[in-house]
Amino acid sequence: MTTYRIGTRSSRLAMQQSLEVIRALEAIYPQDEFQLVKLSTKGDKDKSSPLSKIGGKGVFVRWIEQALVQGQVDFIVHSLKDVPSELAKGTVLAAIPKRQDPGDVILTAKGKDWRDLPDGARVGTGSLRRLAQLRALRPDLEIVHVRGNIDSRLDKLARGDFQALVLATAGLRRLQLLDYPFDSQRFNQKESNSDAHILNNYELQAHAFSLEEMIPAVGQGALAVQCLSDDHQTREVLQAIDDPESHQAVACERVVLKALGADCNYPVGAYAQIKGQAIQLTAMIGRQDGLALVRSQLEAPLDQALELGQAVYQDLLDQGAGQWLGQGAPND
Repeated sequence: MTTYRIGTRSSRLAMQQSLEVIRALEAIYPQDEFQLVKLSTKGDKDKSSPLSKIGGKGVFVRWIEQALVQGQVDFIVHSLKDVPSELAKGTVLAAIPKRQDPGDVILTAKGKDWRDLPDGARVGTGSLRRLAQLRALRPDLEIVHVRGNIDSRLDKLARGDFQALVLATAGLRRLQLLDYPFDSQRFNQKESNSDAHILNNYELQAHAFSLEEMIPAVGQGALAVQCLSDDHQTREVLQAIDDPESHQAVACERVVLKALGADCNYPVGAYAQIKGQAIQLTAMIGRQDGLALVRSQLEAPLDQALELGQAVYQDLLDQGAGQWLGQGAPND
């Protein structure tokens, strides 16, 4: 029997995600033991500062990566959307399990559609990406910065700190808070839906954004399992839970993130879909203030997925993103 130590943040969602990975591994390797090791990050300790001020979404990853590099754990589990484009030296994303719904939902009081919210209504989010796209959809809304775990954000919505709240569908599903089975097929439809509600004492309505309304974060809905590059035994074990299609799609998305060098300092979103022998990539980037954004959607043969990421990156620059990033001349 081999014992593997799995590093994870201590939040309820992080624990659930790590247990999801453990259950998948136990089904394949029943003779081995998988132990959770709870780790605390700077992002968990500072729950009030905007992520862009304390190191970006990567702040949740860097501290856990240290435990991996220092040999305190054998592998670590993340929400892939939190993983920066550059990994810690000597580490690798050994597995991307099958991706869940990549989309976002906006939550309102039961019976109230967010599209009918009055001018100036307050909407909570901790994401620059969501802020920019919400402003494009409803420039009249007041976007309120909110941090904390899912439960604390739902509590704030329930007590009226804001009139709506935007969260990732996958996180709500993993915590069994959404009772409507949103899926990628619905997400890809142009017409979004609002016929779900939140369970566990939250009487809320959930409107699922379509891809046309809200491009997800890079890797949203997917988990990332990271280990040391030279730990060949652990890499082989983790390979058994890797989903090649999900892995290839998010690799395509991450090309855009890496090329932009944006991580969390700019509103960035990307979503790749494999369609037979082709792959389609939709991406966006906005100004840091969220007051403008550009979008791109291109398609390429499946064996050119990484080149597609570069092509979408260039298209975003050509449309004007280069002037925000200091990588090109302004486009009139």
